[in-house]
Amino acid sequence: MGFSHFKRNIAPVVYTIAEQIGYYRNWSRDERRFSRREAVNFSGEIPPMAGTEFNQYRLKYDIPRNVIGSASNVIYTAKGMGWVNGRLERRLSFQEVNLKHLLDKPSRPARRLERGTILQAQTPKTFGDWMSEHVSSLAIALNRLGTLDPLILPSHWLAKPYVKRDLARLGIEAIAIDEPVEIAQATVLSKTRP
Repeated sequence: MGFSHFKRNIAPVVYTIAEQIGYYRNWSRDERRFSRREAVNFSGEIPPMAGTEFNQYRLKYDIPRNVIGSASNVIYTAKGMGWVNGRLERRLSFQEVNLKHLLDKPSRPARRLERGTILQAQTPKTFGDWMSEHVSSLAIALNRLGTLDPLILPSHWLAKPYVKRDLARLGIEAIAIDEPVEIAQATVLSKTRP
């Protein structure tokens, strides 16, 4: 049995058990459900996946997510995982949860922050992910709130030049973390598009 077989067949069982015993909370089916909306046409260079219609369809969650949320007493790890009361919370995490994250329950936090802002994401890997999943949420939150508490980011992500540049342009203070911290009151900026 290879790793891909394990991941495809065994991992979902582990997630289900972790949810049933209160160790993990994922999005509900309703919160994850999305549908295809209007076509978005391309201009300029056409991506290979555009098909013969030369467009893609906009995806939208069936139950829209609020851009700005909150959570109390979040233990936030260097991988960007959000834990509350010993439970890994998908809605507070910076990337899709994998089995290693489930097994990596944080030790005692290195420090406590009274306030902080965290980003929820799915695949924070590239500049495109940063732009599509975060910059718009940060701008919307700034527009609505006027100011944000310091943004808490894993240090490897905050080290990216474009992240530093965009946060400086938006006037957002950021704190890089390499070890778990506790955030007494966290502002959570949600991923709003599938």
